[in-house]
Amino acid sequence: VASTYWYVDKDDSGKQFDLALDKAISLYRIDKKYKPSVDYVIAVAARRAPARIKSLAKRLADADKESKTGLSGETALDLVDENPELAAQIAESFAPKGLHDGTAILLIFRLAERNPQLSDRVFNTYLNAVRANESIPLEAVVTLAGYAFGNPEYYSVGTSGQYFGMSMKPIPGLRANSAMANAFLNIAYSRINTAIEARNNAAGEDMAARNFPILFALGYLLPEVGRISPTAMPAWQQLMAQGNVGVSAPQAQIVQGILTRIHQNRERVRTFNDGSQIPELEAEASLENVEKLTGTCERDVVYSKAALLFDSRKNFKRAFELVEKIEDINQNAAVKQ
Repeated sequence: VASTYWYVDKDDSGKQFDLALDKAISLYRIDKKYKPSVDYVIAVAARRAPARIKSLAKRLADADKESKTGLSGETALDLVDENPELAAQIAESFAPKGLHDGTAILLIFRLAERNPQLSDRVFNTYLNAVRANESIPLEAVVTLAGYAFGNPEYYSVGTSGQYFGMSMKPIPGLRANSAMANAFLNIAYSRINTAIEARNNAAGEDMAARNFPILFALGYLLPEVGRISPTAMPAWQQLMAQGNVGVSAPQAQIVQGILTRIHQNRERVRTFNDGSQIPELEAEASLENVEKLTGTCERDVVYSKAALLFDSRKNFKRAFELVEKIEDINQNAAVKQ
């Protein structure tokens, strides 16, 4: 109806698009199976009434205020292939949401595969949003580092000491952007300093927990400082000395282990330049956070898919390793066959 009205009365058509989006969102809140309805309304509006996209994107973001990622991020990811510009506008409307679980940076990398100018634009939007909002925690800010430094990855560590993130397949043309990298490092330096001050004012278990994001951020970013901004190394080294105050040996070992694994993942990505090996890389990426899945069934599904992929690639050793992790006896036997 809204699309048809566009030829008769553009103002009234715009109101119809608003009503259609509101209805689609209300259906989605009842049952997520109605998610395609949201995508459809946005996609039709983009084709028929591109001038209204910003207002519709903002309407989508406003409806999603209670969530850290939610509907806006899902919609943007769903639309990247069909309409990268539209996906970028939606992403810009809900920034800085999506940092806590990697939705934002995944979207930026997806855009980079299709239009590097759009991915740079969205990345800068997030940088500005983070700069303007001091309440965004260090562990969320660090997820932006990979793109700034030209690494197809996002990683971070929270106060629990557990890491989250993944390495992705190589993206042609992705490389460090000096301006964006330095802008990110300036923000990160300030946020680490703030995190250290907050930790020093904490006590007991809270103080110990705050060490993890600080340790990881410093260990993860310091090599990039040496590569991107070597003149800033003395200041960062001093910051590292401050960050290490009160850190226990077990905490340092945990973070070092995480950093070692990330470097191994990064090297694996760099050596997988042959496109024929990309499926194996993607399978490994799907396993990054499998142990964090709460349900045995969910974990078994991930292990099964990966095992079958490696078996089809004649990598029987890796396939067997993964089959052994499948807990359900029947599914384990089925995959072995």
